[in-house]
Amino acid sequence: MEWMDKIEFLDQKIVLLLNGSNNLYFDPLMWIVTNPIFGIPFYLLFIYLIFKIHSLKKALRVIAVIGITVGLGDLIAHDLIKETIQRYRPSHNIEISNQLNYYLKSNGTFYRGGQFGFVSNHATNMSIVGIMIFNVIKNSYRKSWIYLLIFVVLISYSRIYLGVHYLSDIIGGWTLGFILSFIGSNYINKFILKL
Repeated sequence: MEWMDKIEFLDQKIVLLLNGSNNLYFDPLMWIVTNPIFGIPFYLLFIYLIFKIHSLKKALRVIAVIGITVGLGDLIAHDLIKETIQRYRPSHNIEISNQLNYYLKSNGTFYRGGQFGFVSNHATNMSIVGIMIFNVIKNSYRKSWIYLLIFVVLISYSRIYLGVHYLSDIIGGWTLGFILSFIGSNYINKFILKL
């Protein structure tokens, strides 16, 4: 068995293990967590903290750079990586799709996500948000990394729970997010916060 086959085998076992089981409480919770609207109160809190710590001018520039980095991550994850690699999501993989449980939406259809899943846009974007926010608030809120990590992991986990991503899709998204947030954070540190 080649290493790619081993990764695929492990990914399938993990998603089958972590996929939701039509649980009355966790299915709706994971559906809420995976929805972009879930993050809005947290984003508002992060923005408030940035404005509280930094001047108006610096805060606006920091938020702009974070927004641009997230947009770039979203573009690279979807248009460049997903569309090039074209790895089927678990929900579209004929080997295991019929073994997964899916969230039943209010319109009567099951949520299965788009066709391709590597890398996860959710994981990419949330890791960028988590790392870059921590970079700009860490001196004032040293323990904020705990809450940001929970935020990133919970949203990423929801994608596996719903059967629309493999663990390697999440790890790939985190890796891409880390690289981009490293670049974005360096820019912020050198050209915005040092002003």
